[in-house]
Amino acid sequence: MGGSKRWFITLWSIIVVLLAIDGALIIRHQLVHHDLRTSQRSKSKAGAQPTASRLYGYTQSAAANQLLVAKLKPMSFSGTAIIVQNGHVVGQYSHGMADDGKGVKNSPNVSYEIDSVQKNLTAALVMRTIRSGKLSFNSHLSDFYPQIPGSQDITIRQMLDMTSGLSAPDALPDQKKQLSDAAVIQLAIQSLHYNAAQRGKWAYQPVNFTLLAGMLTLVTHKSYADLFMQTLARPLGLKGTHMAYANMTGQSSAQGYNPTTPENYSQPFDATKSQIQNELGTGQVFMTPGDLYRVESSLLNGKLLSAGEAQALYGPRDNVNYSGGYYHDDTSYLYANGSGYGYEAFVRITPDGKDAVIVMCNTGAPYNQMKAAVDGVVQWWLVQKHDGDVIK
Repeated sequence: MGGSKRWFITLWSIIVVLLAIDGALIIRHQLVHHDLRTSQRSKSKAGAQPTASRLYGYTQSAAANQLLVAKLKPMSFSGTAIIVQNGHVVGQYSHGMADDGKGVKNSPNVSYEIDSVQKNLTAALVMRTIRSGKLSFNSHLSDFYPQIPGSQDITIRQMLDMTSGLSAPDALPDQKKQLSDAAVIQLAIQSLHYNAAQRGKWAYQPVNFTLLAGMLTLVTHKSYADLFMQTLARPLGLKGTHMAYANMTGQSSAQGYNPTTPENYSQPFDATKSQIQNELGTGQVFMTPGDLYRVESSLLNGKLLSAGEAQALYGPRDNVNYSGGYYHDDTSYLYANGSGYGYEAFVRITPDGKDAVIVMCNTGAPYNQMKAAVDGVVQWWLVQKHDGDVIK
């Protein structure tokens, strides 16, 4: 009888142990799957792109708003500025009239001409074409335009860095009529000068990017505008982006004004279609500040270009302080500037695309003074990171 009792107790002990082990395994399985789902949700949120609602749908910082007003208002600022932190707008300032004749005020929903900031977007189109195998950094200008002097020695890399030795007048001749991309390229070629001694040395010459835009049209068999919209604007859902010569139904676009006394919009800048088209690849795009941030950040955060592509295109190397339309000399951020036709645009953005200052103006305020004011915002917010301090 005693032996049977001991056997019975032992059997129950084994069963209890097995049930405990099984229960622990079930609980562990559930915890692992819970952690996996949580991790997947976190990754999804981390990798999500800043759509309009995500970009603006957060509480703004009083310090950031105060900083923008303190730095920009003394400049008789007319336009819109935003400060972006970790992919969200934390500061915003709009002032003045976008189109005085129509009674439209400046706001984040208004599109402004980005001028020379466009160059880094043209460079991104070149990088995407390099990815496809149709171009390389070592491709020569002579492969497309052999009639240009020195073209056999000039590479795409040198054109992206503005070290090609090519130069041209700041403005191509106004033809007083609408031009095709090919016609603009022919005008540019007729205006070119090549200095072999200057090749390998930096000189700001927008014609490099006009020729790069022409090369893109040749290898893709698309107009520059179609390639820009299909590669950059539409994949990101940029609703406030259009070419300067395109009519956009329902989109408010700022009128550029010549500099006058503050709050005086009596001298609108009227550019002809030929003048605008002559800016092929270099300054003929309108964007809202939010759209501009979305595309610039997407070039740096892996959405449109890989990390390696972005580094190869925009990163510092070989003592070159300008590459692919971005400056990066002795700063912890990339920067680009634009000015013309009554507009000014300034982009300052960290290499990971998370933090940025975007300032867009529609009056030709003294450029160097406005640039200094923008860099004052950048120093305080992006460099010194006084994001919680009161601005005095």
